[in-house]
Amino acid sequence: MKAIEYGVEVIKKYIAGKILAGAAVSFVTKDAVAEYYLGNKTFATDPVDENSLYDLASLTKPLVTTVLILKLAEEGLITFETRVVDIFSDFPLTDVTVMHLLTHTPGITSENNDYSKCKDKQDLWQFLIALKQSNPTGALVEYSCYSYLILGMIIEHFKKDIEEYARKVLFKPLESEDLMYNPKEKGREKDCVPAEIMAERGLIKGVVHDGKANILNGKAGNAGLFGNLKEVSKVAQMFLNNGKYQGKEILKEETINLLKKPYTQGLNLSRTIGWIFAQEDESMGLHYSNCCLYHTGFTGTSVYIDYIREIAIVFLTNAAYPTRDEKMINIRREFHNAILEKL
Repeated sequence: MKAIEYGVEVIKKYIAGKILAGAAVSFVTKDAVAEYYLGNKTFATDPVDENSLYDLASLTKPLVTTVLILKLAEEGLITFETRVVDIFSDFPLTDVTVMHLLTHTPGITSENNDYSKCKDKQDLWQFLIALKQSNPTGALVEYSCYSYLILGMIIEHFKKDIEEYARKVLFKPLESEDLMYNPKEKGREKDCVPAEIMAERGLIKGVVHDGKANILNGKAGNAGLFGNLKEVSKVAQMFLNNGKYQGKEILKEETINLLKKPYTQGLNLSRTIGWIFAQEDESMGLHYSNCCLYHTGFTGTSVYIDYIREIAIVFLTNAAYPTRDEKMINIRREFHNAILEKL
């Protein structure tokens, strides 16, 4: 049995037990992708297939927002040392840099949920600049959607529309029509896997699940990206191939090499640019390599990229449907352990 098939068997078990409705998973190498489509979009009969679009949630952060920030750096518009206040003069934390945002070390957390009172981008910006630090800049890794909301606004400061810039520098070079924001607006709702049923919003399908990105009309630095398995696997393959996809350079090799080390040495968690870096006690399990990237999304998505084994693993499911719970931590660990211990 191939290594990925051990992970597939884990997912089949959870589908049979009606813990998960379905999933799409892939095993990616530098020049090949093995795809597996399992179960249904819901607990009814609506099979997951190659067209199924998942709300990728926080995978937006490493798969698009980080890539676009790296492109801005390659274009010379910013550096990792650029202070946010040098872009937005009303930003109050004068020592916070782009690198702090990328590594979740600006000292602000996502524990303040008053963002829900915001009506639009201007309201949300005023909320963001009113946030107080819970720790000094650079002192602690504190995962925060707010850092990536600010990064998304930096991208739009230079490039106006985050989706248009992503389409130009990432989606088109990947020959992808199935990475997008707001698929319902694009007539793709039927392909979308539902994310959750919420009391205040009803069935969430084809529109962004994340409340902060929803305020920004579905296009934000922290969330909003939708994609199917094939296209997410292409992005993972680009990272494996040091910035190239089928010979086309999306990011420079020297840029990708910057991701192959942590930037939070001595702090509580291991982070590189946009990604978790070889961090123990994460849901990638016990058998990760000492040079790997990992990220998850709230809806049930994850990507693991291993530069030692030269493989990537994509796992897409809608674990928050119909309602959210904490099951994915253990499922992800079991899934990754089953695969990686066989390699």
